[in-house]
Amino acid sequence: MDKKVTAILLRAFESKDNDKKIELYCAEEGVIRATAKGVRKKDAKLKFACQPFAFCVYELAEKNGNYTLTGATALEDTFALTSDFTAFACAGAAAECMSESAQSLESGAAFLVFLKTIKALLYSEADKRLILAKFVQKIISMSGFDVTKARETDEPNTVGELKALIAAKYLDELNKVPAPPSLCKRAAISELKRFERIYDVKLNSLKLVETT
Repeated sequence: MDKKVTAILLRAFESKDNDKKIELYCAEEGVIRATAKGVRKKDAKLKFACQPFAFCVYELAEKNGNYTLTGATALEDTFALTSDFTAFACAGAAAECMSESAQSLESGAAFLVFLKTIKALLYSEADKRLILAKFVQKIISMSGFDVTKARETDEPNTVGELKALIAAKYLDELNKVPAPPSLCKRAAISELKRFERIYDVKLNSLKLVETT
């Protein structure tokens, strides 16, 4: 059955010939995997839809339970994430967390959280690592696991204090959190390692975040 889905591209892998295997996250079904034929060619019309974190309406054709990408309409340009190393690393970590936790999430609510996080990484003045840490906290709590205790503090001096503070904040309030970049980085790494422990996975993106 052919379908259209509004989705964000989580990951893309080179495949045979000039194809790519893509992994999408949509509100209706969570993770959907498809083949994008010929998109590695220089003038491929759907190349844009297979770029990191592309946000599109994807048109998919189904045959024998496998999907093929047949069309796409971009909803927002997210390519700027690839020009900022820290934003790119944090977006990649968020995407990997979505992929690894998909089975335990309500897809509609999770999609909105992920979309808001991608937009915050694009447009917010908050430290990108804080945005990532907040995202991981939210995904873990939505999965039914331990919730980070929220606690306000004027100036967090430890990773624990900072994690408690951002747990008490909305995403659009993170730009007002008074924390040095080094502490923001440590908080993001701490939350990613907590995610690894809870889901018993190894996040490839963690090493990239550690270099930001």
